Amino acid sequence: MFFARFDQARRTLRFRLMAWNAFVIALTASVTLLGLRAGVRLAIMNEIDGVLIEDVREIEFALDDAGATANAIRAAGDEGATGKIAALLAALERKDRGHEQHGWFVQLFDGEGILAWASEHAPSAVSELPRSEDMRPTTIGDYRVVQNRRPSNETAGLLVQVGSLSTFVARDMARIDRAVAIAVGIVLVAGPAIGYWLAGRAIDPLADIIHTTARLRPTKLDERLVEHHTGDELDQLARTINGFLNRIAAYLEKRRDFLANAAHELRTPLAAIRSTAEVSLGAERSVEEYQELLVEVIDECSLLESLVNQLLLLAETESDRLRIHGERVDLSGVAAKAVGMFQAVADNKDIAFTAQLEPELTVEGHAHHLRQVVNNLIDNALKFTPPGGKVHVRLRAEHGDAQFLVRDTGPGIPEQDLPQIFERFFRGDRSHSHDGERRGTGLGLSICQAVVQAHGGDIAVETQGGCGTTFVVRIPLAPALSPGDAAAFSDRSEVLASKLPRNA
Repeated sequence: MFFARFDQARRTLRFRLMAWNAFVIALTASVTLLGLRAGVRLAIMNEIDGVLIEDVREIEFALDDAGATANAIRAAGDEGATGKIAALLAALERKDRGHEQHGWFVQLFDGEGILAWASEHAPSAVSELPRSEDMRPTTIGDYRVVQNRRPSNETAGLLVQVGSLSTFVARDMARIDRAVAIAVGIVLVAGPAIGYWLAGRAIDPLADIIHTTARLRPTKLDERLVEHHTGDELDQLARTINGFLNRIAAYLEKRRDFLANAAHELRTPLAAIRSTAEVSLGAERSVEEYQELLVEVIDECSLLESLVNQLLLLAETESDRLRIHGERVDLSGVAAKAVGMFQAVADNKDIAFTAQLEPELTVEGHAHHLRQVVNNLIDNALKFTPPGGKVHVRLRAEHGDAQFLVRDTGPGIPEQDLPQIFERFFRGDRSHSHDGERRGTGLGLSICQAVVQAHGGDIAVETQGGCGTTFVVRIPLAPALSPGDAAAFSDRSEVLASKLPRNA
């Protein structure tokens, strides 16, 4: 059980943060303390060397003042000798005894390198060093030694050598090592505990995020993460997740509205079909009456089929499954056919229908869906334009795009409806312009927008109340073809055009 819990705990972010924190603290502390130890040792050795060099200089000055020579020093070293040199040697002997703990000593050599005098605790293992070592601290065994040769014209070429034990440095360093070990041990014990506590404090907001998101349900997305306004990454994460939840909630709300509206729109033709069938079965009727009832059923089925097809197309665009395939489409030809098809409708309603189409404008996309866009926009313009009005269609190349424009002189769109005209099932209050025609499903402009965006373009609307409406579609033009490919595309377009039905 313990190992299972430990294995689970070590997989947490808190444990990993604690481990990394402890490792960094231990490494930093170890490097710092070891560096401090090395610095202290170097400082102690430099201090010893400085003292020994000063002692050498001081003894040299005293020997100069006394006018000492090697023979005079040997004579002064005899028991009962008096004079300046004897007093100097006595003072050096007292210093030797006074610094016995540090092993301090002094030796004097003549110009031939023969020992002339040595203090009581001078080690026999330390003799004259090479000339290159003059005034240069050197380690010999357990001793740190400094020497200097006097010029031959002063004090008869004496060599002064002063030394001291270095073992006390090792003792001091051992004490420092024990202190360093204790400090590192404390860091290794306290570091993980403190790191675990700090890691817990750091990831508390993350735990809140996990608990809150775990409570969220698709049917209840009103709860949001708490933002502490610290400006750190966790606060940014909470803000990002809240924004994502807002978008999901808005999307689900639209989906619910879409399903409710779709069910309502589907129920109307189904109810009409059912009532027509019930009427037909309610009594004996003539063949003509049955035919009229069947025509009504077919009309409602056509409306139902159109609505279902529109819903399927919207579902494809919503799930990014609208297939474009990169097919080259002659948009000029599509627009020309639409103008020709709707000319009779315009004439019948006494509407001045004009078109200005730039030839050979080609885009990449789906020909059938682009025809839906063109036909829908022209149909809406004619539908909402009263008799005697005008509808103008224009297609031209502009800044690398094919710009398709449809302008009418209808009643326009109320300003409050503009933000909603591309929403599904939205139908503005312009029924007085339909002249008794059945109102649409409210999906036409939504489909237009979805198709245009799937082709990498955009659609916009401009309107002023009572002054008409203008829809502008922009779709990127297809790259130019080589002459051979252009000829093949032209032939293929003519064949496809010949096979299209009249009302396509």
